[in-house]
Parts: sequence; C-alpha cells; structure tokens
Amino acid sequence: MCIGDNGAGSPNYFPNSFHGPFVDARKANDTVYQVPSKDVFRIDIGGFDNYSQADWYWKTQMNSAARVELVENIANEIKDLPREVKERVLSQMYDPVNPEISSMLRSAVMKGIRVH
Repeated sequence: MCIGDNGAGSPNYFPNSFHGPFVDARKANDTVYQVPSKDVFRIDIGGFDNYSQADWYWKTQMNSAARVELVENIANEIKDLPREVKERVLSQMYDPVNPEISSMLRSAVMKGIRVH
C-alpha cells in the first residue's frame, strides 16, 4: 500500500530518466583508502581480458549437456528482445568468448530455442 504521493510526478529512476547521469568530479577519481600505515590504491591493469576465463570454463569444465543447457537458458532470456538488441548482446557478450557458444546461441535464438 502506498501512503503519500509516492514521488508525485517524478520518474522512477530519477535523475537518470531525465538529463542522464551527472558527473561528480569528486567521485570520478580513484579513492585512496587509509589502512594502518599503508595506502591502498586501485591498480589499472590496462587491457583487462573479460572473456578468457569464460572461454576456459566453456572448453574445459562443461560437458556437452551442460553447454546445451546453458545455451538454452541464455537463448530463452534473449529470444524476445528486439533484433538489434539481440545482435548487440550476441556480438558484444558472447562472440568474444568462444565461437562455439556464439554459434550455438545464434542458432538457438533463430530456431526458437531448442538446441538438441
């Protein structure tokens, strides 16, 4: 039950629903934490690879049944997205991981899910 005006006419995700996020220069800098007599800094590791661990897991830890189940679950979640969003999801999230998962996902989404 709602009591009060429940935010009146403000959008659900204010301020991002209007005018986008605001840059706060104080928060844009890395934070230095004080630890007894030492400083802890964020370390920039450059071109971090977000895909090789997923590729390794796909290749070495998953059997074919687990792969099929994973592909079916992912395909089921993205099947109803607009075509351009599906393509972006596949090309940006799964193509870089492994060609096999990408191909299986594309096929599952095109066929309407069933992989095997």
